[in-house]
Amino acid sequence: MGKWRAHVVLVPGLAPGHAVPFFDLAIRIAASHVKVTILDFGYRVPKLWSDAIYSRWALRLRAAHPDIEVVPVKDSIYDGTREGFYSCITQLGEERLIAAFGSNLAPLMDSTGDVPRPCCIISDMLVGWTAELSAKFNIPRYLMHIQPAINLSLMLHVPTLTAEGRLPLTEENATKTIEIPGIRFPVHPADLPTDLSDPISLKWGSYEFFLRMARGAREAPIVLVNTFRELEEDVLAALDELHSRAATDGQAYPKVIPIGPLLLPSDFPSSDITVFDQDYESEEIASLMQWLDMQPPRSVLYIAFGTLVNNAREQTEEIAHGLEASEQSFLWSTGSLMKRPNEPLPPTLAELLPPGFEERTKERGKIATFVVPQLRVLRHPACGAFLNHCGWNTVLESLAGGVPIIAWPRQFEQRMTARYLVDIAKVAAELVDTRTGFMGRGEIKRVVRLVMQQEEGEALRSRAGELKQLISASYGHTNPNLDTFLADLIKQSSNSTHDGAPR
Repeated sequence: MGKWRAHVVLVPGLAPGHAVPFFDLAIRIAASHVKVTILDFGYRVPKLWSDAIYSRWALRLRAAHPDIEVVPVKDSIYDGTREGFYSCITQLGEERLIAAFGSNLAPLMDSTGDVPRPCCIISDMLVGWTAELSAKFNIPRYLMHIQPAINLSLMLHVPTLTAEGRLPLTEENATKTIEIPGIRFPVHPADLPTDLSDPISLKWGSYEFFLRMARGAREAPIVLVNTFRELEEDVLAALDELHSRAATDGQAYPKVIPIGPLLLPSDFPSSDITVFDQDYESEEIASLMQWLDMQPPRSVLYIAFGTLVNNAREQTEEIAHGLEASEQSFLWSTGSLMKRPNEPLPPTLAELLPPGFEERTKERGKIATFVVPQLRVLRHPACGAFLNHCGWNTVLESLAGGVPIIAWPRQFEQRMTARYLVDIAKVAAELVDTRTGFMGRGEIKRVVRLVMQQEEGEALRSRAGELKQLISASYGHTNPNLDTFLADLIKQSSNSTHDGAPR
């Protein structure tokens, strides 16, 4: 087998944030002397990234560990747009993806040189069609869920809710709360992932896609999930019980293994994957970090909304007015205001902010029109809270820095995540009535002051600090669950036959 103990193929999902946990997983797997090949959606090359940017990021992964190889599947049909995503979840789209990725997997399976044949595929939940590749090449496939366990519990429960007539939503059931295993609060239909509730998504067939994913996940032997037990104890315990019960009854239900938090090293860019060409030792970054160094501990509110949220002019003005009225120091990253495929350029920041805002707040505020090194900011002593969209990568990065969250969920699973962070984990305060899609300056001022200046905020910081210490002590450079999973993979590889099929 040469210098490698095994060979694992990773297939991340389509959305930019889905790749980040896979990249950290790749680094951790490779550290066990396992060859890792990442079959990645090639749209990131010609659309969101240039070839030079993509190559630079691939080189960073190779620098993190030389046993990682990134293979962009350039004929994967996805172009980075919303419409392109929905074209991929049709039956025809999935057939084309199977062909494209299969043509890149085939040479790996035929390997006769020093590189061992892959012992398994680990694929994102979004790319359920990898089950076809698993069957075609007679190779085990495991799933990874990059979102919280509460979302996984919902997904695995969707077939049951469908059979009971609770889903899809209708006029009759649109106001009835839903009970989900392990979640200690009733889920309102309006808080369901947008794949299950948004009219535009439903028009494109997102519900049928979600249901297919759910059924496929229930058939999978193992689902890895990017969380840790101390954060979602009740949910993971419920999933463990359902797996044990299904095994006793001879039914299919996956074993769920928490392997998080998967966090890239702090010298890597943030979870904003579309800007991995950013020079993280630039003068702008140096100036920003020097400014943070001059701020008192826990005094700065950090604000960022990831890659997929572009606030409209009116909403940006309300954020600015709310920040100004709060009299709170802040760092506002607006780096997500970038052009995306087939979309017009967004307005410049100067066009969006109220007249004179920057001048009036220059003594206590910093606006970054570039994408900041988020992990470094969140781990800086001056960072006191993080106003964000509740994307799961962002949440884990915030908790790893011991920073509480001001929750402003926008789409996908983020509303359920926000509810959990506020009601169960006790590490967040939520802006009220985010279902309207618009937030006024008064509410922004109220919650900023609550978290940054009042006792409620100190309680949130204390709980976030506890989780930071736990993450650092228990999940820093190793993860017991992941180590056990990898040991089983290596054993499986060593026991496999010459043609790569498990004995």
